[in-house]
Amino acid sequence: MPENWFWLTLLSALGFAAAYVATKPLVDVLPVHVYLLLCAGFSLCLFASVTLWKGGLSSLTQVGITHWPWMVLLLLGLVVGNVASSLAIRASNPTWVSLIELSGPLFVIGLSWMLLNSTFLTLSTLIGGALMMLGAGVIVIGS
Repeated sequence: MPENWFWLTLLSALGFAAAYVATKPLVDVLPVHVYLLLCAGFSLCLFASVTLWKGGLSSLTQVGITHWPWMVLLLLGLVVGNVASSLAIRASNPTWVSLIELSGPLFVIGLSWMLLNSTFLTLSTLIGGALMMLGAGVIVIGS
């Protein structure tokens, strides 16, 4: 049975996949610098939210009510991903954690299909992704 860090790393990959999927609708309406501000960390996200509430950063007014679920998904994804990854690294090591995080594209594919009705897949990305997962599996099994 895999150790706790393995499941934490899979949870981390799922969290980051949610953030990647939420990125597309948000960057379509937000300037890149505002999007990066939101991604900079929990504290910066908190201050950006307060700024929005106070009427600052006029570019954020472009975010309609339909985009708030994407912002929530992005922030939840970033928090879950960062916390789980940090706990996994503490319980194991960055090399193993990053190898398991190679499963992230699988979550991105699934969430893109479910939430965006698209997978953005090509034959080369499928082959490359399969080879990356095979390599990560070989390293984890052999260690």
